[in-house]
Amino acid sequence: MKEPGLDTRHREKNGEISRKHGQTLVGTLRKHYGAAFAPHFKDTDTLSDVLGNPDEPSLTKLFKDRYAGGLVSKITKRVEFRFGEDSDGSPAVWITIVANADLHPPEAKIEALRRAAEALRTDVLNSENKRWPYVQIKTE
Repeated sequence: MKEPGLDTRHREKNGEISRKHGQTLVGTLRKHYGAAFAPHFKDTDTLSDVLGNPDEPSLTKLFKDRYAGGLVSKITKRVEFRFGEDSDGSPAVWITIVANADLHPPEAKIEALRRAAEALRTDVLNSENKRWPYVQIKTE
């Protein structure tokens, strides 16, 4: 059974958007919801593209949830994300883990950051994300 949704449209009773609505263009959605809707996407991208690509707040939450309270959270200042296309024209996300500068970091710190970078890359690849993750670590 269908129920009215936004703009008198219908969605399944469980709240899922049907597959045909996933083909709605971002440009069309911006006419209804404003120019700020899905800012990292082109007008020709579809709603399915948007739903399959987490945004910066989603990826930040993923990182914080995974590392809350551990060594990585103590030595990391922030995580930065940049969305775009890589050299092949494929969707990509560049993730930079910004760690506290340390002239002589202990091996445990270096290894924790390496493991965090690899785990974050794996988490993004295993999600419904359609962007290839490029992960780097820098200090400041």
